[in-house]
Amino acid sequence: MSRTELLAAAIETHQFRTKIVHVSSDLMRNFLLCCIGALFLCQVQIVLGSERIYNEQELQRGKYLFQNKCAVCHGQNGEGTVTNWQQRDEQGKLPPPPLNGTAHTWHHSIPVLFRTIKEGTGSLGGSMPAWDGELSDDEILLIINWITSLWSDEIYNTWRDKIASQ
Repeated sequence: MSRTELLAAAIETHQFRTKIVHVSSDLMRNFLLCCIGALFLCQVQIVLGSERIYNEQELQRGKYLFQNKCAVCHGQNGEGTVTNWQQRDEQGKLPPPPLNGTAHTWHHSIPVLFRTIKEGTGSLGGSMPAWDGELSDDEILLIINWITSLWSDEIYNTWRDKIASQ
């Protein structure tokens, strides 16, 4: 089961528990990878030091979706398009923040990121449109996967540990 399929199962069942498994040997890693298919209610990340395990095809699909749907507001590589993303505009709306780890995105769990993309940020004072109906749940998860791939190991590991502690 791919990481995206596992995340989708967690979203569908509203079970957002995360287990972080530190693997010290190839044998143990292979055993754990075989067990992942049985874990439908948890998001599992296999961590080898600070390595991240991503499926390259899923990353490329997430990048493509991001660059065609999100980049106009968040920048081609999530770097942002405004000088101060924390300052409200003339309409009182917050501008789109950078998603590359230099703003607050990594402070949010996968369910919060998923809901933000799906429902938009209008009710929170932002200007992001809802992507429900425009992007499938799987496509939203691919975008989240790609965004997290942009973050430094330090930011990613802090985010991963925050998710695990919820």
